Amino acid sequence: MDEELINAPLTLALERLKGRDVFVHVLAPPHPAIGKGTLHVVRVQEQGERLELTVTYDDYDRAPGQPAKPSGNA
Repeated sequence: MDEELINAPLTLALERLKGRDVFVHVLAPPHPAIGKGTLHVVRVQEQGERLELTVTYDDYDRAPGQPAKPSGNA
């Protein structure tokens, strides 16, 4: 079942896992950001009776007031 959850939207994954103990981690950029699009499962790990899902959005925008991504190498 773990492989069929990879790339699945989080809502679908949670429906398939109904009744299981699930913990969700959101993978995000290392700066304040706003997620855009759908949350998708990118990793599944079994921790005893609990299933841990790592999810990420389709894309991210920097949060307002954050400096733009630097261009080139510093």
